[in-house]
Amino acid sequence: LEKTADATYRIGPAIGALVTGDTGSTDLLRQLAWPHLHQLADELGEHAALAVADAGDVLYVAQETSPSAVDPGDWTDTRHPPHGTAFGHVLMTEWSPKRLERYLRGPLPAHTEATVIDAETLRHRLAQIEEQGVAWTVDEFAEGITGVAAPVLDSNENVVAAVGVFAPTYRFPGDVPRLEIDRLVRRTAVDLSGNFQGA
Repeated sequence: LEKTADATYRIGPAIGALVTGDTGSTDLLRQLAWPHLHQLADELGEHAALAVADAGDVLYVAQETSPSAVDPGDWTDTRHPPHGTAFGHVLMTEWSPKRLERYLRGPLPAHTEATVIDAETLRHRLAQIEEQGVAWTVDEFAEGITGVAAPVLDSNENVVAAVGVFAPTYRFPGDVPRLEIDRLVRRTAVDLSGNFQGA
């Protein structure tokens, strides 16, 4: 944790250490993320969340709920294999080629019929995410849930977290153009990156 010139606090490049069991640090991470998640959830009317990598899994550390009556659930403090969600795909882009190939050798569980478990398809998808700055999954981790996420970067341009939205597939993206959703999620990621970057 670092104190800035304006007497506020921000998290530096070692943010990954925050999810190793330090409850106070995780609470701080949530506090920093919540204003951004609240804005994103308000703009899109869906749940917004922040996830980090932890012991090879995706760990959801903060979530802002939407006002919708149809609730896809609270994922805070839950963990999942990375290949089934947009958040996980974003975090996988930071992996070394050796680690990625080791993971892709599997076995990769298929959570639903839509889960992508083909290694070549996943490699192509991760390359697209690095190019476009955003990831989408539809019904891949849970039937009826669509997710979109973008990378949060530290001062060395390393992916330290993923921020995004997940919602029932039947209503999301709905009438909002996907390009607009991409823009809002990427903007949130950039704003969060500003908090997560140390001098």
